[in-house]
Amino acid sequence: MLHSKEVVHSLSSEGVFRLLKSAVAHADKLNVNVSVSILDKSGRQIGFYRMPRSPFSSDAVAKGKAYAAVCFKVETSVLEKKIPFEKIAQLMASNKDEIVVIEGGRPILFEENLIGAIGVSGATSAQDDEIAGAAIDMYLK
Repeated sequence: MLHSKEVVHSLSSEGVFRLLKSAVAHADKLNVNVSVSILDKSGRQIGFYRMPRSPFSSDAVAKGKAYAAVCFKVETSVLEKKIPFEKIAQLMASNKDEIVVIEGGRPILFEENLIGAIGVSGATSAQDDEIAGAAIDMYLK
C-alpha cells in the first residue's frame, strides 16, 4: 500500500506484480484476453504477462502503448485524440513501431512523478484502456 508521505521514485517488484495481477483480474471481469506490459520510467520492460488466447500481436502492441505513455508522460488515449492520424503513422513508422499511439497505454504517476507505465492490448482499445486504468487505481490505493 502506498502512503502519501512515502517518496516513490520507481516501481518495486511487488508493485509490478500487483499491477499485472490487477490488470489480469479486470480483464477476467470483462471476459477478455490481453497482454500487459509494465515499463520503468526509462522505458525498459520490467513486467509482462500474456493471458492464454490473447492475440499474438498483443505482446508488442502492449509494450508499444506503454512506451508511448512513458515517453510522452500522458495516456495514449489523449495522444490518439490530439495527434492527426498521418502524424501518428509517421511517429510509429519512424520508431519501428516501438511507439504505439492507441488507447491502452498509461503513465504511472505518484505525486506527479513518473515512475513507469502500463500498456494493455488484446481487447477493444476502450477495454484495454479501462484495464490499464483499473490496474493503476488498484496500485495507488
